[in-house]
Amino acid sequence: MSSKRLNMRYWLLSLVFTFLVISVGEAQDTKKKDKEKDKPAAAPEISEFAGKTFEQWKKELHHNDPAEREVAFRAIVMFPLDKVYTALPDILAELNKDKKVKVDLSVRVNGVIAVGKILQYKQKPEAKHVEEAVAIFRWFLKDDQIILKVRTAQALPYLGPESRKALPEIVQLASHPSSWEVRKEALICLTILSFTEKGTPDLKLLPEFVKRLDDSSAQVRMTAIGALGKLGSAADDKEKPFILNKLNKPAESDRDHRVRIAAHVAIMVAKQKVSKEHLSSIVSYLQDADPRVRDRK
Repeated sequence: MSSKRLNMRYWLLSLVFTFLVISVGEAQDTKKKDKEKDKPAAAPEISEFAGKTFEQWKKELHHNDPAEREVAFRAIVMFPLDKVYTALPDILAELNKDKKVKVDLSVRVNGVIAVGKILQYKQKPEAKHVEEAVAIFRWFLKDDQIILKVRTAQALPYLGPESRKALPEIVQLASHPSSWEVRKEALICLTILSFTEKGTPDLKLLPEFVKRLDDSSAQVRMTAIGALGKLGSAADDKEKPFILNKLNKPAESDRDHRVRIAAHVAIMVAKQKVSKEHLSSIVSYLQDADPRVRDRK
């Protein structure tokens, strides 16, 4: 490949990367200036869903048949948010029963998803509801069922700053011995919870991400690397060199080229600077003799 063509690729990649950084910055700035624009569109005012009214579905939340309760948990969130929020205590009450008598797994999974959806969009929910939800989520994060752990970790950040109370459980799941998916989702959740309400990174959690750089799963390693890049971008001059040092090893020698690429990108994110050195390494994979490397994402 000619040097002119290679330089053109450098330029294009630099342009794309710069555009992405600027776009993210502008989006964040817009969110700060006009929070109203970031609100989800109001749900249409519907009187029925699947042939039942809101009140009928709300009653079904307590049905004796767990299959009917599961359907109700999925249906209830289809109504306008103001109505749905009034059903939150009913959902929490059903999930809380698990502490005394084991609740059907599908009911718990769909209940967690419903709670996450409701609190994701509800502005200023009552503190008692959030506290109860966090307590239930912490209970579920310790459950033996993998799917429940995963769905709970995915929904946890939607509970707001109070969700940081579940950090001990999330940290433990980040080292889950038998499921790469649990470790990955725990790291994603941990990345979000690593930033305080003021937006500053909690660098005491850095070791949890560093541990996973040697994980057997490439997906987990890439997630840890992405988190270190984000934390590095917000770290001070004292902590940034430590983070960059930890990213250099996978960038140079990880056994999976996807992880190496992720590390090069993370280093640029941490430095908040596009580098020809790291772009060159990324571009080199487009010229690899192995088509599986050139085509693999």
